Amino acid sequence: MTPAPMTPARMTPERYRRIGRLFDEALELAPEERAAFLDQACGPDAGDDAELRVEVEKLLSHHSESEEFLSRPAMHVIASLLAQNPAPSVAGKQINHYQLVSPLGAGGMGEVWLAYDSQLERKVALKLLPEQFTRSQTHVRRFAQEAKAASALSHPNIITIHEIGEADGTHYIITEFVEGQTLRQMLAGPLPLQTVLEIAVQVADALTAAHRAGIVHRDLKPENVMVRPDGLVKVLDFGLAKLTDRSETGAETPAGLQVNTDPGTVLGTISYMSPEQALAAPLDHRTDIFSFGVMLYEMVTGQRPFRGASNAAVYDAILHHTPAPATTLQPELPYELQLIIERVLEKKPEQRFQTAAELKAALKTLKHESGSVAVASASGAIPQPLRQPGWRSWGAKAAIAGGVMIVIAAAGYLLWSGLKTTKAPAMRVANFTQLTTAPGQEIYPSLSPDGKLLIYASDEAGNWDIYLQRVSGATPINLTRDSAADDTQPAFSPDGEQIVFRSDREGGGIFVMGATGENVRRLVDRGHNPAWSPDGQEIAFSKSTFTRPSERGTYPSPLLVARVATGEIRQLTPTDTSQPNWSPHGYRIAYWGIQRGGQRDIWTVGARGGEPVAVTNDPGLDWNPTWSPDGRYLYFASDRGGSMNLWRAPIDEQSGKLLGELEPVTIPATYSGYISFSRDGRHLAYARFAHQINLQQVSFDPVKARIEAPPVWITQGSRIATDPDFSPDSEWVVFGATGDKQEDLFIVRRDGTGLRQLTNDKYKDRAPRWSPDGQQIVFFSDRSGRYEYWMIEPDGGPNGGGLRQFSHTSGPGAQAPLWSPDGLRLLCNMQQGSPSLLTPTNPGHNKRPRLCRRQALRQG
Repeated sequence: MTPAPMTPARMTPERYRRIGRLFDEALELAPEERAAFLDQACGPDAGDDAELRVEVEKLLSHHSESEEFLSRPAMHVIASLLAQNPAPSVAGKQINHYQLVSPLGAGGMGEVWLAYDSQLERKVALKLLPEQFTRSQTHVRRFAQEAKAASALSHPNIITIHEIGEADGTHYIITEFVEGQTLRQMLAGPLPLQTVLEIAVQVADALTAAHRAGIVHRDLKPENVMVRPDGLVKVLDFGLAKLTDRSETGAETPAGLQVNTDPGTVLGTISYMSPEQALAAPLDHRTDIFSFGVMLYEMVTGQRPFRGASNAAVYDAILHHTPAPATTLQPELPYELQLIIERVLEKKPEQRFQTAAELKAALKTLKHESGSVAVASASGAIPQPLRQPGWRSWGAKAAIAGGVMIVIAAAGYLLWSGLKTTKAPAMRVANFTQLTTAPGQEIYPSLSPDGKLLIYASDEAGNWDIYLQRVSGATPINLTRDSAADDTQPAFSPDGEQIVFRSDREGGGIFVMGATGENVRRLVDRGHNPAWSPDGQEIAFSKSTFTRPSERGTYPSPLLVARVATGEIRQLTPTDTSQPNWSPHGYRIAYWGIQRGGQRDIWTVGARGGEPVAVTNDPGLDWNPTWSPDGRYLYFASDRGGSMNLWRAPIDEQSGKLLGELEPVTIPATYSGYISFSRDGRHLAYARFAHQINLQQVSFDPVKARIEAPPVWITQGSRIATDPDFSPDSEWVVFGATGDKQEDLFIVRRDGTGLRQLTNDKYKDRAPRWSPDGQQIVFFSDRSGRYEYWMIEPDGGPNGGGLRQFSHTSGPGAQAPLWSPDGLRLLCNMQQGSPSLLTPTNPGHNKRPRLCRRQALRQG
């Protein structure tokens, strides 16, 4: 009877440990004693495992090369074949139009040769599958898989595939020839920090591209990283690459590429394996992040984190041991780099960086903070050194002092819905920290999803730029220093990998760039205040812009949504909108708008359209709606409490229905806004307006169109003075002022003396205008419950002498009025579609203000 063929045993973790243990024990014996030892260890008493003996004998015969041990049984067979039957020299051999010149090395599943392409007259690298390998269809299939995997990628940091071919039974891959050194050749000891970061950022960029394409390298090691003389890094050798599905990497899998490595099979170079790879467990892209961490540790310390006298010892270290902190071996290393290393070397995949893009962003931030200036870009060019933030002149803005700064509240305002309670989340005490201190203004803060990074717009360099800094404190990095145009209104994408922002460059519009300022592209050629959808696929925006909500114009600004991939735009609602903000689960978009009559309120609308639902409907100035990360509250800025502070509304995220009363969220500021939450709700960043505006008078010659004398201060102090108006004799000035939670009216002589307060109460009195005869001052105020026009006598004093209301419109809202020369009429904008005429001397006629037609305006 013919014996049945022996089925090779699968390389399980337990079998691997047994091979390693026998190998270690055999090494301790004299060579002549090893055969007897294996007779006993693999003989009948041990299950008569002849294949186990073969595996151990192979390791013994090639133990000097064990650092490059590949633990799959087929690999041992191949190594043994090559050792027993070395291939004849093929230098000078012609394969199609490629002439082999000299060997370059060996990689996954093949030998690599320098070759000359006679057709295109260039050097190339030719990977050759040796004849011994072609006897196995598995090896041929994996060889082809490597070529397909790498050719599916197009990235400056990944080797370029030129051709896949076969000639006379010889299988080959043609790639670009990369001159330079492998990272292994560079690792004679620890590398300089700047070099480490230069290489690490580019390798992480390559992995980001591969993982997005659904490809996991699985054999990342210094031998597979080339560094060109100009600093450009190339990741090589996808011989063990595995194609994954979208659920594993978040990317589409290229058509035609298949996964063909079974669970339970161990592939890879042992010193750089992840724990799950060593255990032959199912793998995803996070295995590459661990291997990257091993390389990173080796680059900064000069030694591998997991070492041992045998492969079994290395295997055990990967699974069970924590390497010594890199900072103990290199004390001068930044602590932030140690934290990155610790995170990439976590044993559990879920505790590592979850994407290579997240890892790259952390490294790039550290690189900028460390002053690295020699990192090769994707083009291979060396960027210029970062310029230090400059001091700007305040000479042109002498009437304005102070600025706007970014503040963060830490420890969290909310206990999220994960508490599983029907009771409303309780407010919690927070710690407040000022994050920005540069001269000028810093507004539009946006926290990264993990709350560790902050982006914002600042005019400290003269024009508006977008800056990135760590919340824990570091020098801010100007991400848009390459553009002379204003760049504002940045927002982190939900995954933290991209930033959308408004820019005036190239005619203006909304642009998207990488999280550290790379790859800027225009999304749409219009719009302001962009906001990401939770899935990162769309961006909502409006057409209007402003710095303070009271300054915003009244022209219609519809709510628009653009697809990030295509730039395709759809209109969601034609009503006036500004500062859209997407709810965390994508159901609704919140915004604020100026309604009929000038009232500024908060609304929400379904993300696919529908009827808007009001959140507020009162005279308060409400703006900047921002959803809490759990969707249970809508936060917004409002002056309803006397100062511009934060409020929140309990809300149903799906319907937009209010679920309770509005609640104040008091923060230490008299004027704040531009809210941004971290994803866990434990950090809230906002802009705190802390400046004063005082008035000056200048002598201006209208004929010569020039200022004749230096300006003279009219007011000084901590108030914000606005809307000045001269009396008819030019001796007095009336103005509005904000300070100490009030908005009141004052008059003062033009030389700054005789300051007197006209109103002093809780109401908002704005835009005073002196009558032509100097006997009355008209202004608008909310003292009747909605904004109406009022009059006061200039000599009335703080008790409101002669104070009277003279408009009684059917709807709220008013704007600064304009007197007719005879003082009999006022031209007002009631925001009802056309200007209106009011008669101050007959208030009864003003219940239904007469709308002005063009003819009447010309005659009046």
